[in-house]
Amino acid sequence: MKKMALFLVIAMVFSLVMGSGVLASGEASGEAADSTIVAEATGDRTLRVFLSAEPGSINPLSVTSAGDCNYVAQCMYDTLIFFNSDTNELEPSVATAWEWIDDTHLQVTIRDDVVAVDGTLFTADDVLYTIERGVTGDAKSNWQYVDFDECSVVDDTTLIIGLTEVHPTYVSLLASVMFVPLVDESSVEANGGWENCIRSPYCATGPYSFGEWVDGEYIRLLRNDDYWGEKAYFDEIIFSWVADSTSRTMAVAAGDGSFAVDINSADYISLDTYDNCVGYVVPGTGTSCLFLNTDNEYLSNELVREAIYYALDAEAMRMVGAAGLGSLADSVLPSSNAFYVPSGDADTRATNIEKARELLAEAGYPDGFTLDFPLPSFDQIGGEVIQACLSQIGITVNLDTMEFFSYLSVSDTGAYDMAIQKTTPTDVTTALGYFDNRIPQNLRFGGIVGGFDDLNEIIDVCRYSTDEEVLMQGWADFQNYIREHYLVIPFYENSFFYAADGEYNMLYNSDGAINFARVSPAE
Repeated sequence: MKKMALFLVIAMVFSLVMGSGVLASGEASGEAADSTIVAEATGDRTLRVFLSAEPGSINPLSVTSAGDCNYVAQCMYDTLIFFNSDTNELEPSVATAWEWIDDTHLQVTIRDDVVAVDGTLFTADDVLYTIERGVTGDAKSNWQYVDFDECSVVDDTTLIIGLTEVHPTYVSLLASVMFVPLVDESSVEANGGWENCIRSPYCATGPYSFGEWVDGEYIRLLRNDDYWGEKAYFDEIIFSWVADSTSRTMAVAAGDGSFAVDINSADYISLDTYDNCVGYVVPGTGTSCLFLNTDNEYLSNELVREAIYYALDAEAMRMVGAAGLGSLADSVLPSSNAFYVPSGDADTRATNIEKARELLAEAGYPDGFTLDFPLPSFDQIGGEVIQACLSQIGITVNLDTMEFFSYLSVSDTGAYDMAIQKTTPTDVTTALGYFDNRIPQNLRFGGIVGGFDDLNEIIDVCRYSTDEEVLMQGWADFQNYIREHYLVIPFYENSFFYAADGEYNMLYNSDGAINFARVSPAE
């Protein structure tokens, strides 16, 4: 009977997703095509991308959040380091080598063949100029770890980046165009100064150069044939914008574009109704998890936490949160993170009610107990799935749904036995705060309540070691400790959904944004 109740909850959720008023067929494709602005192609190979909104800027040094700027910017701007989504590794890009010369100073060696827009060579002085624009500009919150006074140029191909504090994983931020987009100083001057480069950034060195921006209509990028690396496949990329997810999807289905970005799960599911559409699921910056209060009378017992792990249905939670799409998670870090270490069993995750009951009896609670579960109203259905799962092993869950801002006062004080949370570790050190009980609860971004001294020792390795081998082992130990002690139950990876007009080879960044400079038709 309880299993049937769980099935009914899942079925209800799926029906809500499919029947929520979001179109799931091509019946309005004509309307979408009529309202879509299609810029005239100027090259033989044109990639057309539909964004969700017109960017406020395509210069990352002038905005603090990525948004749709990310898609355009990463085609134009180089980064010092490259994140390879095929291998999940950080690789050389404009920087050929990097090493910590002490805890807060990173020495970087760059290429000597990067040609700027104005035809000059890009040097270490231009990297220093980029840093100066970052720490003093509109996006300076992205540069909080950089101490400009401690940054210096050694020679044309070598510079030192000084930090305000020990931050060994800062290296991963050097692969993000939203943190360190490389700008050439002489090109800025040739373009009439910095203000001109906010809207017309003829100052980058990436695979594409700025072409034109027609307000309210489109942004055109042109392939940079002087690019130092592998040349892009397409002659040009035209970014335009359609606010509605369904309309973006149907614009691709109507043949007006190549890609629609960030479509919703219902539109992704509907792609099967179109003959010429292909869907792509890209992992984002975090995972959806259930964090536990390890100070709770019952949850302080590791056997109880393990029982809860085996009782919860990750597939059902993925159905609730992502319409069954994306990957199951086995860590607070997504598989797209350079510091992610797999457990090996994420894809075979299965509930085991009998084992859960045995573990609960071994812990001394064969008849179960009661847990209080406050949660924001938008997580209510997920809470009901968790409630139904745990009822099968005798645990009663009292749901207390509330408005989000009321919930914040609960999460900030740790007044919960369990908490559903989507982790967002763009800066991977954020994930450490979820488990470090030396940090006040209201500064921990949620996470577990309580903590463990031996875990804190591992956290310190992850937070402060500048020895790359020791650092990577620390992150492996951190994730494995959490798994072995069942401090959190991961459900699924937060994902981004895309519609395309065919099969493509592609890479994406750690934020889940497809790198359209690295897109080419599949063989």
